[in-house]
Amino acid sequence: LDKVVPDGNGPAATQPEPLQWPLPSYTELSMVFGTRVHPITGRTTSHDGVDVPAPSGTPVLAATSGQVAEAGWDESDGNYVLLAHDGDRTTRYGHLASVSVAAGDAVSAGQTIGTVGATGMATGAHLHLELTVDGVLTDPLEAYPTMTFSYR
Repeated sequence: LDKVVPDGNGPAATQPEPLQWPLPSYTELSMVFGTRVHPITGRTTSHDGVDVPAPSGTPVLAATSGQVAEAGWDESDGNYVLLAHDGDRTTRYGHLASVSVAAGDAVSAGQTIGTVGATGMATGAHLHLELTVDGVLTDPLEAYPTMTFSYR
């Protein structure tokens, strides 16, 4: 049994707030979710999100409301923001040129949380977007079934 489904006699089940695309004008991808050859190290690794090229400085929007779990820097993603959302979901935004939120901040869907950049192990300006659902890394594109994406 994976999930308890209400039988209609108890409180109504709530669905998590839908995700908005964090770069509304950009739907071309340079890297998809899954196994890939890393463009810098040349090693075959897991790519835990999708990469969306956009000009440096383009605002990055929160995919949905939530709380900033982390905002910082790491060697791989450079400047990044990790948001915790309802429904046991998180979104992570990497390679940011700038970060405009801090750990503990509440954010609204569509709020600017930073700007596109090329920090960390990046070969050009882009957003690295990750999604976890119930602690499991998930292809972020699955959250956008009505959108059309192209691949560079």
